[in-house]
Amino acid sequence: MTCCSQPGESPLTTGRARESHGFRELLRAAWRAYWEHRIERAAAEFLRLLDTDALDDIGMSRSELDALLGEVDARRQGACPCQRPRQGPVGSGCCAHAG
Repeated sequence: MTCCSQPGESPLTTGRARESHGFRELLRAAWRAYWEHRIERAAAEFLRLLDTDALDDIGMSRSELDALLGEVDARRQGACPCQRPRQGPVGSGCCAHAG
């Protein structure tokens, strides 16, 4: 006798097993998003700590770096980095940054 109610039914095809699988996938996605966010924050902090000479060596100025990191933060929060008013109908985005 098996653990399932019907002959030939495996634990992976039961509703509870499917729900458990979905919950695991949700947890995996949340964990992955958390660590991606941490990596982005660490990279941004590292770049902010660079002095002007180091930024010059990689071809960036402090203002370019601040603008780039501001765009990343705005996109993460769902806003357009330019902060301009919408030019089209609602949902069309405000400018060229709209994806």
